[in-house]
Amino acid sequence: MTKPTTRRKTKTKNLRENHLIKQIHNLNNVLTDNPQRMEGGLNRLFTILRYGRPSYSTIIESFKRWLLAQMPDNAYEDDYGNLIATVGNDPRVMFSAHHDTVHKMPGKQSLLYDETLDEIYTDNGSCLGADNGAGIWLLLELMDAGVEGLYIIHADEEVGCIGSRYIANRTPSLVDGIDIAIAFDRKGTDSIITYQSGMRTASNAFADSLSAQLNMSHQADPTGSFTDTNEYEHLIAECTNVSVGFSRAHTKLEALDLSYVVELCERLKQVDWDMISVVRDPTQDEDLRLFNDYGIGFDYTNAEIDELEAAVRQNPRSAARILAEAGVDSYEVARGNVYDDGWDYMFNRL
Repeated sequence: MTKPTTRRKTKTKNLRENHLIKQIHNLNNVLTDNPQRMEGGLNRLFTILRYGRPSYSTIIESFKRWLLAQMPDNAYEDDYGNLIATVGNDPRVMFSAHHDTVHKMPGKQSLLYDETLDEIYTDNGSCLGADNGAGIWLLLELMDAGVEGLYIIHADEEVGCIGSRYIANRTPSLVDGIDIAIAFDRKGTDSIITYQSGMRTASNAFADSLSAQLNMSHQADPTGSFTDTNEYEHLIAECTNVSVGFSRAHTKLEALDLSYVVELCERLKQVDWDMISVVRDPTQDEDLRLFNDYGIGFDYTNAEIDELEAAVRQNPRSAARILAEAGVDSYEVARGNVYDDGWDYMFNRL
C-alpha cells in the first residue's frame, strides 16, 4: 500500500521518552530475530539524530568521543578526524558514513515520530540530520553484528568530502585490498548509485548483485551527485552510495523512513559479500553525458543556466516562493547546500 504523503499532527509522538519506541508499529514486521536488541539499537539511532553537528563545530569533538566508545576496541581517529575501525581479517568491503550535518547551529533537538507515515522528523526549523545519522547508525549496528569490513565515519563530507579526500591522498594504503566501498548516504529507499558527478563509480553488475541479495527492490541508479566514496573511485573498483531512507535532505522538511532503515540494517547483515560482483576497472573513466535524461543538471549548458537565471531575476518573488515551499531558506541558498533531493521535492510541488 502506498504511504500517505501528508503528515497528520494527531498521529505524531515525541521520541524523548524511551517507552514510545514500543509504539513504533513496524518494529515487529522486520526481519530481526531479537526485538529487544533492535529496541536498544533504535535508542542509539535517536541519540545520533538528537544532535546537530555542523562541520568544524565543537560538538563534533564530543560526538566523536561518544562514537569511538560505540566502536570496536581497534577503532581510532586519524590525523584529520576520520574514525576508523576494522572487523575481521583482511576485509574487502569498506562501509562509510560521515559525522557532520548541515545544521546551521550545533546542539540538541527534539525528535518526532509520525505513526501514519512511519517517519522520524523534527520541528526545530532546521534539518533532521538523518543525512548522515542514519548511515552512522547502520555502521554501528553492522560492527556490533560482526559484519567483516573496514569502517570509516568520515569528517567534513558536507563541506566537500574533505575527510575522505585526506585518506585518498595522504593515506591511500588504508584501502589496500578493498574492492567495494559503500556509503550509506543516499536519499530514498531504492538506489544503489553507479555514477557520481557524471562519472561511473560502480558497475551495473555490482548493483544488480547487491540488489538481489538485499531483496528490497533496489535498482542501479546513475543519478548520484557525490559523497565520500567518490573520492576513492580511482583506488577501489566498486564505489557506491545506498539509499538509507531519508527524504528532503538539507531542508527543514527532512524525514527518515524508520521501517525501511531498520529492515535495510537486517538485510545487510545477511549479505554474502563474497558473492557480490566486482567488475569495474578503477583505472578507466566512463562519463555519463546524458544527465539531463535523468533529471540531474550536471550537463546543462551555459545558455540554459543563463536563461534560468534571467527568469529568476525577472520573477524573484516566484522563485523565492518555490524555494520556501521546498523548505529552503536564505542560509542554504547562500551556501549552495540544496542538493538533489531538495530540488526533486521542489519540482514535484510545481
